[in-house]
Amino acid sequence: MAIEPRALWACCLFPLALAGAAAECSLPEAAHQGSCILQTVARVMTPHAQQVQALTQARVVNFPIEWMHVPKCGSSFVNSIVQIPGACTGIPPDYTYEDINSSSPLTQFQEVARQQCKDGIDADRVMHPGVEDIPGWEEGKGRFMTMLRQPEQRMLSDYHFFLPQKSLQDTLRNRGGCVVKMLVRKSQNSCAGDPVSDDEIAEAKERLKTGFAFVGITEQWDLSICLFNKMFGIDRCYAHQFANTRQTPTFIKSSAEYDISELQGWRDDDNEIYDEATRLFEARLLEYNVSNVSCQSCWQEAGLL
Repeated sequence: MAIEPRALWACCLFPLALAGAAAECSLPEAAHQGSCILQTVARVMTPHAQQVQALTQARVVNFPIEWMHVPKCGSSFVNSIVQIPGACTGIPPDYTYEDINSSSPLTQFQEVARQQCKDGIDADRVMHPGVEDIPGWEEGKGRFMTMLRQPEQRMLSDYHFFLPQKSLQDTLRNRGGCVVKMLVRKSQNSCAGDPVSDDEIAEAKERLKTGFAFVGITEQWDLSICLFNKMFGIDRCYAHQFANTRQTPTFIKSSAEYDISELQGWRDDDNEIYDEATRLFEARLLEYNVSNVSCQSCWQEAGLL
């Protein structure tokens, strides 16, 4: 197995750091010796090695945040976005958009965001525009954030929530490939449109890999929010970050998942995108040392345990 050069270089520096740790450590005497060693290593690492070591620290956020809000993937994600330090200085920590007394709370939240978040969050992205239109792919690249859901489950949730009076087959033809459309098409609002092409799927995967500061997974919501808080330096976990809002009526389904047999074998063109999102998510979990074990304190603080 090949050893990555930056890892080999860090290993070479380690004995030097160890030798000077006792003399240079500024931590309290009661602190674990390993903390002293790591502190010294950070001082002698090359910039490249420091970047690798810093993956466990909060990321620098470039504002405004561009939320790619895919329908039925979790509107309550906005309750976490506003918690990012510096994003919405006018909004209190216990704020939740569901507190807005309106039949369309997200529409009302747009106005709240314009007033209280200023340049911290792009309020025009709160609904469901494609990234090409607001703010434009190149302009927003690196600032996008999203939550993605297993495609057939997302489709059935979308259908039963928004369009139960329509033909399911017509809905599948018109609204399949929603994430691909939102990632690559101009004049795209929400999911409607012609079926996507293989070239569009390939471009969508590339954009997901290169232009997003955060990609979470709806089916792993609690773990996604725990990761999000660690990545962006949110110092506590709030119950409303984990709330499930705008749920499909319970009479539609009796469990957490829809019965996909009603799709009669249909598969959404978003599956490749979801697979890529899952890979990105799992890589971030490893980079930030986030797991079901490490998130116990977060979930306890939020009242989940």
